[in-house]
Amino acid sequence: MVNLTLTLTPPNPNPPPVSQARLWAHECQRVFADRLINDADRSWFLSETKAQMKEHLKLPYDKVIYIYIYMYTHTHTYMYIYTYTHIYMYI
Repeated sequence: MVNLTLTLTPPNPNPPPVSQARLWAHECQRVFADRLINDADRSWFLSETKAQMKEHLKLPYDKVIYIYIYMYTHTHTYMYIYTYTHIYMYI
């Protein structure tokens, strides 16, 4: 199922490796990890995903998968937060 989804993406002659790695990780999460029932299995899955990404895709997990947070500021604008360190700078 994961491979099927990867092959159904729109054709791009030169896709960025990070985009493909992010899509692969997302599909693995959706297909496999969503069905895990305890924290030990979810933790194992995350560590295995990180190891496989590093070994086979040659990309560090933390550079591929990151958290986006939009923070509503006192000036009534939205600020794009992309790391926990960035959050602490503005709090």
